[in-house]
Amino acid sequence: RFLLVGVGAGWSLDESLRRARQQLVTSLGEEVDEVLRGGRVDGLAASLAATEGAGVRLFRMLARSHLGGVPLDRSLSAFVHQAVDRRRGELTERARRLPVRMVIPLTLLMLPGFVLVVAGPAVLITARRLLAPFVT
Repeated sequence: RFLLVGVGAGWSLDESLRRARQQLVTSLGEEVDEVLRGGRVDGLAASLAATEGAGVRLFRMLARSHLGGVPLDRSLSAFVHQAVDRRRGELTERARRLPVRMVIPLTLLMLPGFVLVVAGPAVLITARRLLAPFVT
C-alpha cells in the first residue's frame, strides 16, 4: 500500500520503494534493500525480476509493469486488491475451521461441570439413602 501511495503521488518506482522501505520492519524490508542495491548496479527492472523471497510476486509484477510500460498505479492497485482478497479468504477459512477445533476443548471443559450440576443431586440423594442405615 505504501508503494501505491508513493506511485500515486508521482514518485518514481525507485523513490517509492525507498520510502516504503522506511515503513517495513519485516524480512520484506531487507528484500527491498537488496532490490534497491541491485537496482543501482543492474538496473531496477533486472533487480526486481531476479529477486527471490517473500515479495517475489510483488517484485515480478513490478518488473513486468516497468518493462512493459504499464502504469504502475494500476498494476499496484490490482495487486493490492488481490492481496487483500487473498488474505480475507485465508482469514475466512480459518474462521470456518474454528468451531470444529473448539468442539473438543469445549466438551472436555464443560462436560464435567454439566455432569455435576445435573447428576450431582441425584448421586447425593442416593448416597444418603444407602448410607442412612450405617450412619445414625
